Amino acid sequence: MYFSLNFRKKKSLYQPIDELNVMIRYYYKVEGETKGRYLNQSTGVNVKLKDWDEDWDKTKKREPIKRTDKDYKEKNMVLKQKERELKNIVFNLQSKDEVEPLPTLVKGVLRQKRVERRKKTYSEVHFLYLIEEFEKYVNENYKPSYKRTILTQVKHIKEFSENYELKENISLITDDIDEEFIRKFVMYCYENQNLQPSVLKKRLRGFTNFREWMERVKKQPITLTIPKNIIKEGKSDIINLERDEIKKIYEFKDFDYESDRYHKYLKKEELQFGFEKDNRTNIKSEELKNRTYTNYEIIKDMLLFLCSVGCRFGDMLNMKLDNFRFYKDDNGVEDRTKGSWEFRMEKVPSKGVVIVPSNRISFSIWKKYGSGKKREDFLFPQTKYGNPISNQKFNKHIKEISRIIGIDELVSKPKFDINGKPVVGTDIRVPKWELISSHIGRRSFIYEQIQLGRTQREIMLMSGHTSTKVFNSYYDVKPKDLWKNQNEMYFGYDLSEKPKKSKPTIVVDSNTEEKLHNLRSWLHKGLINEDEYNESKKRILKLV
Repeated sequence: MYFSLNFRKKKSLYQPIDELNVMIRYYYKVEGETKGRYLNQSTGVNVKLKDWDEDWDKTKKREPIKRTDKDYKEKNMVLKQKERELKNIVFNLQSKDEVEPLPTLVKGVLRQKRVERRKKTYSEVHFLYLIEEFEKYVNENYKPSYKRTILTQVKHIKEFSENYELKENISLITDDIDEEFIRKFVMYCYENQNLQPSVLKKRLRGFTNFREWMERVKKQPITLTIPKNIIKEGKSDIINLERDEIKKIYEFKDFDYESDRYHKYLKKEELQFGFEKDNRTNIKSEELKNRTYTNYEIIKDMLLFLCSVGCRFGDMLNMKLDNFRFYKDDNGVEDRTKGSWEFRMEKVPSKGVVIVPSNRISFSIWKKYGSGKKREDFLFPQTKYGNPISNQKFNKHIKEISRIIGIDELVSKPKFDINGKPVVGTDIRVPKWELISSHIGRRSFIYEQIQLGRTQREIMLMSGHTSTKVFNSYYDVKPKDLWKNQNEMYFGYDLSEKPKKSKPTIVVDSNTEEKLHNLRSWLHKGLINEDEYNESKKRILKLV
């Protein structure tokens, strides 16, 4: 069984740009016969002569169509699928029907299959071909932020599948993507890329997203079962910035361009300390139009903004002056000393506008970077190339900034293996600045709102969360939080103190009062001593 071009005239008469049909040729020789029999079957794939590899069967990937054809991947996938279909027919005739797989019989089965296949089905289509189709759909239809996540998942599924085909010498179809295949994929990612369980779970969602796409877009349900409990996540502390740490960052002014103290950081080449100019479009004077900041000053203020507004990094970069709205009272009177941040989240713009009241920090940042700008201008300065700072560069610099400021509380953030157990040596505490990244702002915002006593529903409205499960992953109840009201637990009763004995209630009627009067007179006359008096008094008052 092999591929060849369907030449209808001498090969020398064709031009390199002439297109020919690719045929799959099946040869079978019956024992005792001098000549074998042939079956020539069209694959439906056309290729230019210049793009055909005559020695394709000697290459590692065994792909007949060269990379010079812009659709070489798709065409080679179709050819592999046709080859697999023919091989399956031959195998079934030999093993199940126990007959010789003569070309005439194979041709008959092929015709029968075409008749029976009345509706479109993808159960025997090359898996990598469908994955490529899914990848194209994601590129064309998904939002940029969500697109990156899905494409990363697809990239690694494709990479593993291609290696798997080469190793096993097969062409994968959707029926091959069973639990065992997915387990091997997970172990491949874990062993070769040293990923944490949380990241492995995200990789695993690529199969779920592919299955949903097949059902929703291709209208073809497929059986694709994700193994349960294959990945176990370990429990570790959620790292956030405390109120005093945010205050410490806010009050640190050594990076500010307007402060002379920034000069000492210029001498340290390893810091990559530099300057950025911000164009204030609403100012006509050329001398005043550009304002200079240090790059560390901007990144520090970005972290403070994330902690104060609780948005994602991408939403912060998209923030414009017009996203801040001044507060208006019931009479419509505007208060120019406070307001709220109103924006749509980049990941889920359809969920409506998120509204977050301003605080002292976010309002001061708005005044600082918004001065002299128009409503449609971005709040934070762009780089000299006209782009926003990348998340990778932000995360790199913010660690150094936090180290200089002194965010050095010791915290633990161990790595876990696929069974959820801490990796040996990774549970040693490190200074908090080593673990700071852009997303710590969102966690710090949520934790601060909880400390302020806001309800979960109020905080979720400001953070844009719709899932309680996801929301709960942003904060921990810390041991010190349990002692904020000292020991006043269980409806205000202090269980750390022994209950005080209450004095019994004494009811004195006229008869009792007369007895006590007589008893006192006996004491005064010396008829009884003091001990006798006290004992008799207790009996009268029923205290014994």
